[in-house]
Amino acid sequence: MDQVDSASPYTWQWPIDLVQYDRSPLLSETERNVLANWSGTTGIRDSIRAALPRLCRPLEDVVALTSSQHRHGGLSRAQTMVLLEVQRTQQPYWVWEQQVWLNLIGSSSASVQSQSSIVAIAYLLCDFRLVHCVCSKFYLSSLARFIFGRELFDQECARLHQALQNIGYGKISLEQNFPSIVAAVMLENRNPYLESFDGELLERTREKYTTQARSIGKISHGLAALGILPKPLRMRNYVSWKEKSTEGIASEWADFCRRWRETSTLQPKTRESNYSFILRAGLWLAQNHPEITSPAEWTVETCADFLAALNRLKVGEWQLHSFDYTGRGNLGTPLNANSKRGVLYAIRRFFSDIQHWGWVQLKFNPHYHLATPNSILRLCGPNPRAIDDNFWLKLVWASLNLEPSYRLGEIWYPFEMLQAISVIWTHAGLRQNEITRLRVGCARAQNDPIVDEATG
Repeated sequence: MDQVDSASPYTWQWPIDLVQYDRSPLLSETERNVLANWSGTTGIRDSIRAALPRLCRPLEDVVALTSSQHRHGGLSRAQTMVLLEVQRTQQPYWVWEQQVWLNLIGSSSASVQSQSSIVAIAYLLCDFRLVHCVCSKFYLSSLARFIFGRELFDQECARLHQALQNIGYGKISLEQNFPSIVAAVMLENRNPYLESFDGELLERTREKYTTQARSIGKISHGLAALGILPKPLRMRNYVSWKEKSTEGIASEWADFCRRWRETSTLQPKTRESNYSFILRAGLWLAQNHPEITSPAEWTVETCADFLAALNRLKVGEWQLHSFDYTGRGNLGTPLNANSKRGVLYAIRRFFSDIQHWGWVQLKFNPHYHLATPNSILRLCGPNPRAIDDNFWLKLVWASLNLEPSYRLGEIWYPFEMLQAISVIWTHAGLRQNEITRLRVGCARAQNDPIVDEATG
């Protein structure tokens, strides 16, 4: 357990006093005999509790932290599994290596609720530090509510949620995975209070939860808005990618794809998404043209077949084994036009690059024979949604009253430029590319006073 400054108002009191327990590293002869005669099939009866007080009492204290409904569910099974592991290893759980806990949590006999409960026991009693290794097995937010208390956890989440909404983050975008990633930071910190967070903690958590890197960057913006951090973390380099499966793809095609990814100078996010698209093209080849295993073997006819197949593609087809489509509501629906255009851009870029680098000599022109069809282009573009007038008026008012102090971090543009762009965006109703085409001198000063009619 980490040492903390007990004088700090944001010190979290560990809910269990570990000093009170006998944490001797060896089992007594009586404990070994009782465990040897216990099958575990009937759970932990009172007779077992009485015979093994040193092992059972701490587990019961963890149980006492949560509701009675939970006590008879996952925690009851978790206690039994812990004692069975003590029986197997002939060691009390106080001295287990972290890997022993990992193996127990990952046991096929453990339900999701039991796995979460075992993590809670390991975390509270045995300084378990590998929550990030098992976080995919259960909801981190449930674990954090159990350990830190539902009221305190929800209170701190609500504070951060409101701070992010106040600086412009949408409520819906914050609801997705937000409690879980806040829980991850709290569990890594071993303290749920936001005031105990710092940049080093966020960086450390980001390294362990790489797929949630951008969400951790978002948290830093909320902490900066609350005055806890001097400025938010930069999010540009928060990129780490899970390796994609090449199962079912010709090895030669997969090698070209990997080599392209390692050579390309595109931005990491673009490079990874393009890499995914060209791997999926390899799946299509394996299914429809298994005789083609190299980019050099593509012909004009292959391009035509690919365009036709892409035009009929549905969500979930050409699926890499490393990507799970389970639970997606649009599974089986036609791929939208913007996604098709993205796939074709990736394929054209791939073929153009490998020819430019001298890896192959193509038999077709990728920019012509893999051009996005007009039937797809006509369906691409923005999909604007109506914004409530009162909400839009607030944006207009905010654009007219920007102050330098509203900036959360260092911005490399003059503040006057930010003011001008904000006013143009809220008043001219132009898209981004239209704003960039505005001519110098096209705007004029407005002398009429602006009245906020919404507030009277």
